[in-house]
Amino acid sequence: MELSDLYDPQLVVIGLKAANKNDVFTAIGQLLVNADKITNIDEFLADVQTREATASTGVGEGLAIPHAKSPVVKEASYAIANLATPFNWDEDDDEPTTLIVMLAVPSAQAGTTHLKLLSRLSVALMDEVFRAALVNAKSEQEISNAILSKEGK
Repeated sequence: MELSDLYDPQLVVIGLKAANKNDVFTAIGQLLVNADKITNIDEFLADVQTREATASTGVGEGLAIPHAKSPVVKEASYAIANLATPFNWDEDDDEPTTLIVMLAVPSAQAGTTHLKLLSRLSVALMDEVFRAALVNAKSEQEISNAILSKEGK
């Protein structure tokens, strides 16, 4: 599975205005509804919140990867948002979060697609150059180009 296989330009937000992670969850949840990836935003957001309560999805380096496996997800997908104004994902963060990559996976694919997508994204996002390209992108096309370039396409 390549990141470009699940890439959807409708799931990109440049300069997301959000004051906290709940704002991020709601904004990206709405994108997922609009792109017909989920059937119920409230149930999806509850699943995201449940996952976040288990352990923070803020991973450092200015990055958060919130994710949920949910029965309301119609097809596996991910959304990318760089923030207009970075904020601390968690109270004890050393640096503000600048980039969000949210995963949405059907419950039935919890052990397969979910793990492959999370692994593929995590490895790609460890690359500082790739991460910086996403953070500094000024358009959806720049995000798309960064993903394709990362895959050698």
